[in-house]
Amino acid sequence: MARPPRAADGSAPGTRSAVGIAGRSADPDPPAPSPSPSPAPSPSPSRELRRIRRRIDALDWRIVALLNERAALGLAAGEAKRAAGRRAIRDTERERAVLAQVAAANPGPLSDEELLTIYRRVLSATRRLESAARRSRHSGRQ
Repeated sequence: MARPPRAADGSAPGTRSAVGIAGRSADPDPPAPSPSPSPAPSPSPSRELRRIRRRIDALDWRIVALLNERAALGLAAGEAKRAAGRRAIRDTERERAVLAQVAAANPGPLSDEELLTIYRRVLSATRRLESAARRSRHSGRQ
């Protein structure tokens, strides 16, 4: 973050200094003001953007790993449902509970609507994986 500009004597603008109010000498005929020193260099916008994008990229890698971990657990849950004799892949009560938990855990800045849209897509993809796994198992390919 850039520091606020300083008066020639190093004081913050609008504050009293040994010279008087910053930029004004106590002398009635003040010398011409010297240019104030430039603020400390801040990272260039492009460098800051690159830094932010690197952080986003790292988060994307983590999100991909977590989504795949979640999908694998969804497949395991599907297998447990099948082993327990449950024929239905979709469990609307469970999906409603998951979506309610997600909305309750959301601190923002994403709206609940946006976050729930993402999660509905995750649930849908997991159901498709489970369905494909059941078809594959049923056809003897596993």
